[in-house]
Amino acid sequence: MRKWWRTRGTNTHALSQFGNSVFEAFDNAPAALLIVDGAGEALYRNKAAVLAIEHILKTQGPQALQGLRTILQETVRTIDSFPFVRQSRPGEPLQGTANFDRFAGGILMNYIDTTEQSRTQALAADLAQELSAASTSLTEAGQELVSSARHSSEQADGVSQGSAELTESIKEISRGITSASSSTTAAVQAARDATRRMEQLQESSQRIGSVTRLITEIAEQTKLLALNATIESARAGEMGKGFAVVAGEVKELAARTAEATGQISEIIEGIQTESTEAAEGISGIVELIDAVAEQQGMIAGAVQQQSATSSEMTGGMQAVADAVQSSAEAAETVLTAAASLKDQATRLITLTTTTEH
Repeated sequence: MRKWWRTRGTNTHALSQFGNSVFEAFDNAPAALLIVDGAGEALYRNKAAVLAIEHILKTQGPQALQGLRTILQETVRTIDSFPFVRQSRPGEPLQGTANFDRFAGGILMNYIDTTEQSRTQALAADLAQELSAASTSLTEAGQELVSSARHSSEQADGVSQGSAELTESIKEISRGITSASSSTTAAVQAARDATRRMEQLQESSQRIGSVTRLITEIAEQTKLLALNATIESARAGEMGKGFAVVAGEVKELAARTAEATGQISEIIEGIQTESTEAAEGISGIVELIDAVAEQQGMIAGAVQQQSATSSEMTGGMQAVADAVQSSAEAAETVLTAAASLKDQATRLITLTTTTEH
């Protein structure tokens, strides 16, 4: 079938052109065409119809034309009884095609209103363009998402590795603190043992001091006895001289004993003083070591808590890395879908362009 006419327009001139083209096609059509009213009266006849009527008049007479009029009236009544739908869209572009073709029974000509079809094709073309632009934007966004996801995954891997190293360092510090705490506990025990020994030394010094005081008292009494013996020997005269010598030696020995006992007392007092000071110093050291041990315990607890937190952070970063990897895979899926959408939009554009032309 050959296309006879096609135009687009929204003004009266275009519509007039369209009507003239249709009537021109009717006039020049090789088939006999008639336009009749409801009574069967001819309102329009083309050139082929005029020739056909003249031929009927010449060959068959006016009765044949009257029979033809009766047939046309019956045909008009039959056509009026057909159901139809009328639509009106004022202001819209009017488009149409008029076609004719030759077949075995004669010439066939028809007219098709393509306004709605063209409008649908235009909308489809616009939609295809929008789909193509949207798919392009989606592709760019997907590429950026993939790039960001990969970058985030690399950062997450780095942080996870650093967190794991930090956890291991914290564990090493915790082991060192535990070892130091054990050493501190041993030092505290040794200091307490030394304190007990110093206390025992003080007690021994006190007992020695008591014995020394007893010896001093005995020496003083011995000196008094020697003095009394000297006095008594002097009264005895010649017979008491030997006893006087012995009494003098006893007196001298008692004096030397008292002197030695005094020195021992001074030494013991010095030892007691130094022992007391040493015991007080050791007690202070024990208190300091106890405080250090307590702080080490607190530090060890904090380090253990930090180690647990670091382990949780490592697990969390691994979860983040997994989530980022999932996002990257989802972005790849988006890119695939965008490429498919763009391909479909291109096919739609090609299809609408082909249909339009």
